[in-house]
Amino acid sequence: MMMRLTTACVCALALAAIGCGGSGSGCPAGQEKCNGVCVDTTTDRANCGGCGNACLAGQYCSASQCVACNNECQSGERRCATGSNNQFQVCADLDGDTCMEWGNAQACSGGQICDQGQCRVSCADECDNAGQRGCTQDLTGWRTCGNFDADECLEWSQPTACGTGEACDAGECKSTCRDECPNAGDRRCAAPPDNGFEICGNHDADPCREWGGLTLCPAGETCQAGGTCSSTCQDDCQVGQKICQDAGWRQCGNYDADNCLDWSGVTNCASWEVCDNGACVTACTDACHTGDKQCSGDGFDVCGNYNADPCLEWGGHIACDSGKVCQNGVCVESCQNECTTGGQRRCDPQGTAAYQTCGNWDGDSCLEWTPMLTNCDAGQSCTDGVCNDTCADECQTGQRVCDGNGWKQCGNSDGDSCLDWSTVTNCQSWEVCSDGQCVINCSNECSVSGQQLCVDNVSYHVCGNHDLEPCLEWSQPVACGTGKKCDVTTGTCVDDCTNECAQSGLLQCAGDGYDVCGNWNNDSCLEWGNHQVCTGGTACSNGQCVATCSDECSAAGTNVCDGIIGWRPCGNFDADSCLDLGSRTDCGYGQECQNGTCVTVCTDECTAGATRCNGLDVQICGDFDADVCTEWSTLNTCTANQICYHATCIASAPPTKVVVNEILYDDQSTDGEWVFVELHGPAGLALDNFSVRGINGNGGTEFNRIALDGMTLPTGKDGHFLIVHSNADQTLKDVADLVSAQADYQNGPDSIQVVWGQDVVVDALGYGSWGSGDVWAGEGTAPASTDKSLDAGYASNSATGAAGFCLSRDANHNDSDNNLADFFKRGPSACSPGWAGPGMILWQQHTWGGTSTPAVDSEHTNFTVNNIYTVDSYGWLNITPYTNPTGHQDYIPPTGSKLASSVAVFDDFTNPVYLYVGAAKSSTTGGVYKLDPATGNPVSGWGPVASGYDVYSTPAVGGDGSIFFGTRGGGFYRFLADGTQSYNYNAATWTPGSAPWIDSSPTLWTASSGTTYVYFGVGGVSSGEVVCLNAATGAEVWRFSGALGGCNSSPAVGSLGKVYVGCDDGKLYGFDAVSGAPAAGFPVDIAQGFTSVKLVEGCSPVTVPGTSADTILMTSHSDGNNFYLLSYNGTAVTGTMGQFSYTPMSSGAFGADGSFAVHAGPFVLGFAAAGHLEWYAYTGDDQSAWIHPSPTWLPGGVILVQANASYPNGILYAIAAPVDPASAAGSYPQWHGDYFNSGWGW
Repeated sequence: MMMRLTTACVCALALAAIGCGGSGSGCPAGQEKCNGVCVDTTTDRANCGGCGNACLAGQYCSASQCVACNNECQSGERRCATGSNNQFQVCADLDGDTCMEWGNAQACSGGQICDQGQCRVSCADECDNAGQRGCTQDLTGWRTCGNFDADECLEWSQPTACGTGEACDAGECKSTCRDECPNAGDRRCAAPPDNGFEICGNHDADPCREWGGLTLCPAGETCQAGGTCSSTCQDDCQVGQKICQDAGWRQCGNYDADNCLDWSGVTNCASWEVCDNGACVTACTDACHTGDKQCSGDGFDVCGNYNADPCLEWGGHIACDSGKVCQNGVCVESCQNECTTGGQRRCDPQGTAAYQTCGNWDGDSCLEWTPMLTNCDAGQSCTDGVCNDTCADECQTGQRVCDGNGWKQCGNSDGDSCLDWSTVTNCQSWEVCSDGQCVINCSNECSVSGQQLCVDNVSYHVCGNHDLEPCLEWSQPVACGTGKKCDVTTGTCVDDCTNECAQSGLLQCAGDGYDVCGNWNNDSCLEWGNHQVCTGGTACSNGQCVATCSDECSAAGTNVCDGIIGWRPCGNFDADSCLDLGSRTDCGYGQECQNGTCVTVCTDECTAGATRCNGLDVQICGDFDADVCTEWSTLNTCTANQICYHATCIASAPPTKVVVNEILYDDQSTDGEWVFVELHGPAGLALDNFSVRGINGNGGTEFNRIALDGMTLPTGKDGHFLIVHSNADQTLKDVADLVSAQADYQNGPDSIQVVWGQDVVVDALGYGSWGSGDVWAGEGTAPASTDKSLDAGYASNSATGAAGFCLSRDANHNDSDNNLADFFKRGPSACSPGWAGPGMILWQQHTWGGTSTPAVDSEHTNFTVNNIYTVDSYGWLNITPYTNPTGHQDYIPPTGSKLASSVAVFDDFTNPVYLYVGAAKSSTTGGVYKLDPATGNPVSGWGPVASGYDVYSTPAVGGDGSIFFGTRGGGFYRFLADGTQSYNYNAATWTPGSAPWIDSSPTLWTASSGTTYVYFGVGGVSSGEVVCLNAATGAEVWRFSGALGGCNSSPAVGSLGKVYVGCDDGKLYGFDAVSGAPAAGFPVDIAQGFTSVKLVEGCSPVTVPGTSADTILMTSHSDGNNFYLLSYNGTAVTGTMGQFSYTPMSSGAFGADGSFAVHAGPFVLGFAAAGHLEWYAYTGDDQSAWIHPSPTWLPGGVILVQANASYPNGILYAIAAPVDPASAAGSYPQWHGDYFNSGWGW
């Protein structure tokens, strides 16, 4: 006993010395010995998950699985170290895992700084591009941009002076003179008292033409028009007429000896004047404001009139006392630096495309910014003090997205200053891109490399990596060869034979002797052979040659078992007198011999060679015990991060997520004609091991499964995979990816799940109307029995008119794992099998924000959209080509103005297209401009009209090209197409020049009598008005003054002859369009149930006129976040209020089927005609960029919206809509006349 204890202690000590692990491998815990080296197979790339399983380049080992690298950067890429201006990092594979990461920070040498990953001398470029030319500040010469010193920065060369009579313009020396006359050789009469003519030509040393070469007329002749001498005369002008000439003016009268009228000599204007229409007018402008001061030299100048002209200029210089310097026009004891480093640059703080440079420009000891701006070149913008081609960031730093079957990363990939996408890095053929990463897109067909499995009785295949992808698969069949067969228990080839006897060396009597059991024919089986003859009078008994015999068995006629294989009869079968055992009779399949009788001892559990999963075990069928029947045996067991599926170990989680995107489970047909299931995931993803199954809400059992093995998410449809029924309409089959008789799912309450392997639920949707006893297998919580938001069935929706028939995610496939939040019902027209559906953002373009509603013109032959016009947050005109939005251009308004209204487009399909837009006075000029869309410039000779007033009212354009608009303070105007004022309306109670604000955009409407009326709302602090004028004459027809808040919204007119307008007292008003009488049932309180007044804040009613009733959509701001969908039949208003989660920011727009769209917060919301949410688009903009302008609904089912923010959030979106726009008059924002929103049509 003592000895045994001692031995155990010794073994324990030995184990402690080598450590526990590897079944005595000698490796530390958690490691395995591979090729004689201890490794951690959970992280070792060369032995990932097991010895010899090497990961590919671009993969690392994690949790025993080879996964794609999440590269931090691209090899060789450089960046400046975070928080340092003189250190950089280089991207490389630093730890040998083939994944790219940023290296340690390295210091720049010699006092250099890091700039975009490169070390350079601490300097700043004075100019932008080598070889560029610029003018000196005094315009007397030019300089060239280049590197003229020892640093690596660009600077200006020494100036090259221009010649006499020249000045620098855009880096070129140009003559400073101007031609006084148009064509050499032209003649004109000389000014009195000279009686003769002058000739146009070059009469002095400069290169310009002037009048000269006086030639006197002969006696008796005078100079006539055209510069000819004649004895007869004609009047050259009309009495009192004045014209400008040279630096002054001439007057018509009789100034010579004839009797005809002619021009006087030139009366020169003062030096500060110019001639305009025959009169001298002040040409100077104030350089400053009275009393302003600015530093100059050793002191400061004071703004005043120091010369003969009437304008203000700097002068009256006052020197600062000793020890003081001038700062900001004041003498102070000491100065302060405005900037930190000489040569530093900044962009113009006012936002123009120009920059200032830091330096000592005023003679004091401090640094300041240059007082003059250096303008960027045309088409450039300023960023961080550097002029760059105008561009916009396409993405965010470090962001990665999939593109086809590859990925691209956000960075600076070109020469501009903006972020853009890199070129696509393609994934390997066995990978698919998901969330910007290449992930393995295959699964193991088998579990262990080198494992063999019988294909049939005569061949086998081997588990291994036999192709380019990293997953294990079975090889092609390998033949066993002649005389061989495949052993299903091992998968190896064995001889095609069976043992005739049980043990080598056994003897049995045979004929005249005995046979010996052994392998006598070179196969692997035992057989009787090597026959030995008994001699010398002996005979065989019990396998022995003996002189006298003995019985081999006990009783003749009985049977004796020969092992368990079979039995032999007992009898006298030779010449002696003893009992012998006869020839063996084998037992049947599944039997063995017991007491001389064959009895059944087993039955087959399975078919030999079959495989299955049993939990985590992969099992194969064969004879693995002493009987002859088949049973299951475990080939291998899956690891902890694997599951068994289809007798193969696969990853326990799918390579990426595939979701149920849309489903129509109950249509009005009975044979599955229109039902479908749509999945979505990364395009190109192989769907092996995925399936779609149905879970019965009554009991929770599986009632349906569609396997997706061998299928792929299509690249041509952006990963939308469509499953339809075998009885589907052919139009649905034409776009389907899989046709299945199982695609008609039950009508609810049930659930549909995307499953990985056998039971791993990847995504789920519960649908139908749910009760307390139903089994929910969707995501999130089941809806209450009264909540029908997931009940999209035909039977439950068609009767109520509710939006229904399909359940869908939004166009961005958002998935929060909560069905109630992720899915909403769509009407039949909004269902989108095979594509993202309504709400999909078709394109987006930075347009610098603003609150204008997009307006468009059209191509005249087929009425397709041509250009989109918006006004941005800076008050500039933006023009975006519809089919090429990246060709967007912006145009600066005339100096002193800022565009303030939406654009009205006049396009009568015969004359050129013109744009009308209101402007605010940023410094001097307001009114309305007429712009040429080809150049963005004002049309020459036209306006601006009403330029003394701010105009936020978008003009309405009549069919004759006349325009109507309101002003802030100046009343209401109509101007004819040629710019002539038709009238200016001010109500009797208004004070002209300080009238109430009219921001309301007017509406034109023609009555059955043929009279056209114009309607507009009027703002007010405590009261608002609605005015109707005769559009042609401006005569007041009627005026309502009873609103308790400003009426700033635009009126809408319905087919019943009623005009509707919303006011800031929280009410929607209705009037007879001709008489102004209040419409029955109005006003409607749009602030029901709320204590505070609901502000309309310019949100206008929109109507879809019907034959017997008008449908009116009204939205309002503030705490209620509501909208009203009303129906008015001429006597009563009916309808309900809907709620938004965000404040509605815009008026609505109607679709052809009565559906409508509005903006609320960061969403564009689409509703069915009955008022139920049917689709939406999420722009993702933050609150500063929420969309305020009204949507523009275009033919072809596209909605345009403009986000309200400056760069980078001010984006113009084109969003897919389910139907075309409503085409009835009055169905769009009323300052637009047709569904192109061109502004013309009444």
